[in-house]
Amino acid sequence: MPASRRRKIAFFNHGKHGRRGKFYRVGALADEIAQGGRRGHCGRCGQKTAPCPLPPFMRRLLVILVLLLVLLALPLLCRRPPEPVIYDIAVFNTVGQLTLWNVDQHTADCIAREVIAELQQLHNCLNLFDPASEVARLNQASPGEFFRCSDILWKILMVAKEAHQLTDGIFDITVGPLMRLWGFHRKRDSLPTADEVNLTLEKVGFQKLRFEEETQSIAFSRAGMSLDFGGLAKGFALD
Repeated sequence: MPASRRRKIAFFNHGKHGRRGKFYRVGALADEIAQGGRRGHCGRCGQKTAPCPLPPFMRRLLVILVLLLVLLALPLLCRRPPEPVIYDIAVFNTVGQLTLWNVDQHTADCIAREVIAELQQLHNCLNLFDPASEVARLNQASPGEFFRCSDILWKILMVAKEAHQLTDGIFDITVGPLMRLWGFHRKRDSLPTADEVNLTLEKVGFQKLRFEEETQSIAFSRAGMSLDFGGLAKGFALD
């Protein structure tokens, strides 16, 4: 192609030499770029130049966007979190407290009803003072008679078994006879004698329980044995 017909483009250099338009043929432009006339550098001396500032309308747009973000965030920053909803619950012969945060009253009531129902079910299962409770009926079973447990009672028994193993036998739910002897359930005016203690200890011991996992059943091997979940019920309920 003749040189006179080669397309010419304008290339402006910004450097200490000022802003001056120069026309290059395509080939000449490539040569100067290779020699140092790179983008962001002076075409003559190769020094790095300062970036061009944003146009005025872009600066105004940026300010407007920042203000909009601030206005949108103000309600979130000024909004106070809802007050916690607190329920006092009578369970396990004591009073517990249920506290719910960041929920409306209707949602809190629904959650509270579910929690109270679960606690009541556990209380009805483990309440020693209610003859109709599952544990009270279990404690009335004859030696060698297998008592079939509900799912909840069996789960608690397995937790008690694990705690017995982890504490090397210190935690033991078969302490029911000792609890009665020392007056934890009914007050007595005198301390038990050594003979009474030794006689009662014969009815205590986790190893004297017999389990049938297939039917989720349990049996006592000695007469007078009984279970007491007082050291486990509240912690199990929290879990």
